[in-house]
Amino acid sequence: MLAAAVSHAMRRVLVVLPPVTAVRCQLATAAAGLLVAGVVAYGVSLALVG
Repeated sequence: MLAAAVSHAMRRVLVVLPPVTAVRCQLATAAAGLLVAGVVAYGVSLALVG
């Protein structure tokens, strides 16, 4: 749930940028959305585990 919320927030932040039409730009945007959610989930797991 947390990863989905962060990914959605990241997409909302990226929506203000110019349209992403090139395939290379679309892949970079998708990777950014996934990596940011992973980093947040990793940080939360570190905080909970110790």
